[in-house]
Amino acid sequence: MKIKQIYQYTNILITLFFLLFIIGCSAKKPQIGKKAFDKEDEYIMKALFFESNGDYNKSIPIYEFLYKKTNKRIYLDKKIEDLFYSKKYNDVIKEVEDLCKKKLCDDKILRYEVFAYLNLGKLNEAKDLLLRKLNKKDEFFYSVMSYILISEGKESLALEYIKSLYALNPNKNNLLKLSDFLIKLKKYNEALAYLRTHLKMYGCDYDICIKLADVYKSLYDYDNLANIYEKLGVYDIKFYILAFNIYIQNKEFKKAERLIKTAKLGDEYYLFLYLAKKDYKKAAYKSLELYDKTGNLDYLIKYCEYLYTSHPTKRS
Repeated sequence: MKIKQIYQYTNILITLFFLLFIIGCSAKKPQIGKKAFDKEDEYIMKALFFESNGDYNKSIPIYEFLYKKTNKRIYLDKKIEDLFYSKKYNDVIKEVEDLCKKKLCDDKILRYEVFAYLNLGKLNEAKDLLLRKLNKKDEFFYSVMSYILISEGKESLALEYIKSLYALNPNKNNLLKLSDFLIKLKKYNEALAYLRTHLKMYGCDYDICIKLADVYKSLYDYDNLANIYEKLGVYDIKFYILAFNIYIQNKEFKKAERLIKTAKLGDEYYLFLYLAKKDYKKAAYKSLELYDKTGNLDYLIKYCEYLYTSHPTKRS
């Protein structure tokens, strides 16, 4: 059996367990685990099988039958979900509106109606639904509202919603969304302020520090770029080397030497450092050390070359 098939059948079993567990959640309130009718679990299995194969035209009527037979809300929710995945967006809107008239709609299915409007290109209807019925203390509200406003070209207003989203939940993904949008609007200092504050509060998350590095690079701020590369060094030694190269290019030799020690870059980096400082005598003896350690004749040749260069009475 292929991995994809195994994954699909595993999902079926998990969903089946969940459905059977909550099978008592009907108006009749049967006991947990009790079937409303004998073949209820067989119908569930059929519906899940069709879902796993993307055959929603067959799973939808089964969920509709199960809902009518048992009056269990879970089946109606699954029907609306499958209507959405089968791209029957107008049917989704109708089903949800019918439920709302009966005062049975909730945020979960209202989200399907919002996405249905968006997929139909009806931005005003989606926005109106968000403002009238969705929880304004939920991330979903701010995320979708910002998307709609960006689509309408109202970027300044969209920015306020993205800021509210980050204030509501200052996680990595929301920060990256905010910083990306600020950068798009060329508000680099504001993006840096958010990123730096997050860095101080929560430490150097890889994605956040990479974003900071990108901003510093675009601003040619190599001092701060090197600092961020040092923080990223815990994830990959290449970042230590990038920081080292910046220090060498900026002639910040003390910082370069400190980094060699703290990051344990190795003796060859001392050689690079001495050469950058044009301290050929130290470079010569470091080459000799490296020759003794590795047996590499190139280092012995370099020792002779650098020793000659360092001699004050050498001839041209």
